[in-house]
Amino acid sequence: MDNTPTSANSMLVKWADCQILMKHFDEASIADLIKAYEKIGNKYLQTPLIKSQAKDFFFKSIVCYLAIKDMPGAQKTMEHCSFEDPSFDGSRQFKFLEAIMAAIETDDVGLFQMSVTEFVKFTPFDKPMTALIVEVKTKNLPEAPTYFDLTNGAKKEKKLNFIDGDNEEDN
Repeated sequence: MDNTPTSANSMLVKWADCQILMKHFDEASIADLIKAYEKIGNKYLQTPLIKSQAKDFFFKSIVCYLAIKDMPGAQKTMEHCSFEDPSFDGSRQFKFLEAIMAAIETDDVGLFQMSVTEFVKFTPFDKPMTALIVEVKTKNLPEAPTYFDLTNGAKKEKKLNFIDGDNEEDN
């Protein structure tokens, strides 16, 4: 294998994707992923032929921030990436990030799911990004309860008896 920067970047991307697929979502591992994606994005900005792909790595780094519930870090990185790569500001990735961040801030699971659905209609996620988005949702928007207990815990359960049809209620 030659020792070109492109090969090194490719290997770094593969390493980062493997970390995500192995579900290494602790803060230290995610911090390493963020550094890797931002490093690659910045290197891509310096090469005219691949400059347009930089925003994909900035996108991944920001999603990593969200995976560890670091909204200020995500917002700061979005601003920085928009400054470094003006094409990032206003891109589909940028708008998607704004939408899911708004959903997280308002605890709106429906908006989060709708934003993901709309985004993947045109740009399907690969397996590592799917795992990362699932982690973002799990950490930031845990499932809402399936029922609301309006009785402050004093609920009645109904036991069903299928053998003799005698059904009773417990308090």
